[in-house]
Amino acid sequence: MTPYVTLVALLIVFWAVGAYQRLLRQRKQCRTAFSQVEAQAERRHELIPPLVAACRMRMPEEGAALDAVLAADKATLAATAYAARNALGIDALVPLIEAEAMLESALHTMFVLKPHYSEAASDLDLHRLIDELSALESRMAFARQVYNEAASHYNAARVQFPSSVIAVVFAFTPVASLPATGTQQAGRP
Repeated sequence: MTPYVTLVALLIVFWAVGAYQRLLRQRKQCRTAFSQVEAQAERRHELIPPLVAACRMRMPEEGAALDAVLAADKATLAATAYAARNALGIDALVPLIEAEAMLESALHTMFVLKPHYSEAASDLDLHRLIDELSALESRMAFARQVYNEAASHYNAARVQFPSSVIAVVFAFTPVASLPATGTQQAGRP
């Protein structure tokens, strides 16, 4: 009888280690995928100040709208870093989602104002920066999609029995998904 009990105990230990390793691997995939979102946010943060500076030269009366874009960009970058530091939990992603919405709104306002200024509408450098931002938003949308898929797989593995037992015992918390923003859905700011 003892060899059977030992065999069953060993099988349970091997299963538990395997389930733990699987959850660790999937959580790491979520963090790796989010690092791509973070990298694209940093690149956008590098691109927005020159874009705003170019707009400021062509649309000097719109200082408040342009300042709102810069403030929203800084808030988004800070919220992205906060989410990465706080294990991508649902509470950690709420500020990021709100900051992204604020940035989207500020960019939309800036792009709506641009056609009202003939210098801004015909500036090739400004158009190049806008096209670069559009391409960057597409890359960011793809990075978000990859992250959301990784989060979905991880969350599914977390709740499937018998891995759910390991998830509870070792505090594998769920990770949140990122919604696609309107500019990303439209494909162009």
